[in-house]
Amino acid sequence: MDNTDWLIMGGGAPPSISLKDKIEWQARKIICADSGANHAYRWGLTPDVICGDLDSIDESVRFYFEDLGVEFISYPVDKDWTDTELAIEVALERGGTDLVFVGLDGGRIDHLFTNYLLIARMSQKARMRILSEQSWTYFLNDRYNSLYLEGALGKTVSAIPLMESTGICYAGLKYPLTDEQLDFGTSRGMSNVATQDTVSIRFNSGLLMVIVNE
Repeated sequence: MDNTDWLIMGGGAPPSISLKDKIEWQARKIICADSGANHAYRWGLTPDVICGDLDSIDESVRFYFEDLGVEFISYPVDKDWTDTELAIEVALERGGTDLVFVGLDGGRIDHLFTNYLLIARMSQKARMRILSEQSWTYFLNDRYNSLYLEGALGKTVSAIPLMESTGICYAGLKYPLTDEQLDFGTSRGMSNVATQDTVSIRFNSGLLMVIVNE
């Protein structure tokens, strides 16, 4: 079941149905991290894989997907990894190179930060993007060092360095940067605005989280 494109559904607050239309569905497989299966059921989707300690999935949803023959990968409750991290590992092991995440927002703030930083750390292994109710989040690193946005006019774009990031260049934003450096903890990259329909961001080295607010 190798596939390059995966949707990973986390167990955070239920994502609205409207987000479903923002996902490119061509040949995309679905993996649910535990109670992310509840969100898939609500969206009318049948996952390819459900993984985790399975302590949060609704019993009726579990029975429903078991009857459909969905693959379950079960782990102990006492483990050193979150269900989201396990889902990422499964997707990567099966050839995933383009991962989209939904269902990471809401609930405990420690879960939210852990998942975002986890994805940032692993973002050199595949292209990874997070879709939330208000925004898309992208990660630039030594492997994926450029980002091109279409239909961006008027949107707010924030670049947040998760470590020292160098050689940053913007095109199509109100406040341009040319071969600039952003240090960890700076707010300089916050709340830029797209002045063109197409925006490009590229850099040389580091780790940059780019949030595009709708």
